[in-house]
Amino acid sequence: MEENSSMRFGYLAGLVPNKSILRFKMMIHRKTRGNAITIIESIIDLDPELMATALTKSIYVIIFQESQAMRQGITKICEAFHNGAHDLNMDIKVEIERTAEEGKECKRMLKIINKEWHRKLLELVRPVGASNTSLIEHYRWFFEKERIIYTNINLLKADRTWYKGFCWCPLKKRDEVVEIIAELKQRKKLLCSNLKEVPNCTLEPPTLFRANTFLSPFFSIVETYGIASYQEINPVVFTIITFPFLFGVMFGDVAHGLGLFGLSIYLCLFRKLIKPSSIVFPLVNIRYLLLLMGFFSTFSGVVYNEFASLPLYIHDSCYTEKVHSSSGIIYERKSSKCVYNLGIDPIWRIVDTNIQFLNSYKMKLSMMLGVLHMILGIILKGFNARFNKDSLTFYAQFLPQLIFMVILFGYMDLMIIIKWATDWTGKNPPSIITQMVNIVINSGDPGDTPLFGSGSSQKILQLFILCTSQI
Repeated sequence: MEENSSMRFGYLAGLVPNKSILRFKMMIHRKTRGNAITIIESIIDLDPELMATALTKSIYVIIFQESQAMRQGITKICEAFHNGAHDLNMDIKVEIERTAEEGKECKRMLKIINKEWHRKLLELVRPVGASNTSLIEHYRWFFEKERIIYTNINLLKADRTWYKGFCWCPLKKRDEVVEIIAELKQRKKLLCSNLKEVPNCTLEPPTLFRANTFLSPFFSIVETYGIASYQEINPVVFTIITFPFLFGVMFGDVAHGLGLFGLSIYLCLFRKLIKPSSIVFPLVNIRYLLLLMGFFSTFSGVVYNEFASLPLYIHDSCYTEKVHSSSGIIYERKSSKCVYNLGIDPIWRIVDTNIQFLNSYKMKLSMMLGVLHMILGIILKGFNARFNKDSLTFYAQFLPQLIFMVILFGYMDLMIIIKWATDWTGKNPPSIITQMVNIVINSGDPGDTPLFGSGSSQKILQLFILCTSQI
């Protein structure tokens, strides 16, 4: 009876993976030869909040006869399953109080850390200095500057205690660079070498375009497609007009154009008053581009006689109502010499064929402007080829492209002008698309209704165009 009264039990607890429960119980049973009780319960039953852990692990309690060998053996098995075994022989109440106190301390420290972290973030985003930019922006610029410095140093070649490298310097900036090097020698006491020109250099110089606030948006547009080589013609000069003008042709409306024009004037006059947080601040850098786009959009809207998709009755129409029939109202022109003073006659907005007429007009106008734009690009290519003395590009690319574009598509533009200038009253005007297709399909035959002259003369001209374009 004394031995039984002196028998003590040990208690170990921990977590075991759900997939290893059977293997864990079997190893405990073998190690203790059945002299231990293993109780395993789901964590959900004990604490539903621990759902994530419950999906992978369960809690266990092992009750065994206390001995050093038994405890060591069971502890090794628990550690083999990557779980620390916790001794439950201690005073549970004291342990719970200690754990609760540690939890409170952790929450207090976490609160202090979050508060300090929030304070640090406010410090980083708060504007500092005369530039009124945030501290984190200062850090970003500092690291960016350091990155650029070390990137350029890596391009140099080490020669004992010197770094040597090639650089390109604009002729207008050479004296300024020499003065800066001399100032560094005197003020910073640095050993700096002077610029030495390399004769007969075979490397191609990089392109340098001096942009200002007005030209910067146009440079961005051109550089999206490519950058001109050294001393080539800069297409930005032509883009100043062509890009906003073609935008106006596409987006021609007096109301929308005036709105864009007014916004751009506001950006130009009050740009210094616009805060960086303003919704229109990103438009400040492209204000001159928007100004030209708004102007040409208004101009094209006047030509189209369109104000918010409505016609403007600035003058009297050249047409009057003639007959009311079941098919609709028929309008008659007042005089063959009557021409609407500004833009398209507003009567075309209310006739049944308004969409067909206006779409045909805008499509033909766009085709003519597009052909002129492409011819300009080809001509610039020819000038660059002659400047670079590239005879192969000049004779094998420029001349064939120019001849093909001028003869074929230039003839198409000529046909549009002839069709516009011809009085087709009582006649069925030919389709220009059909005429262009007939050049290839029917060997230049214009069909029953020639566009100009006799059918035979137009056929001869179109046969010549067909033969020339094939060459």
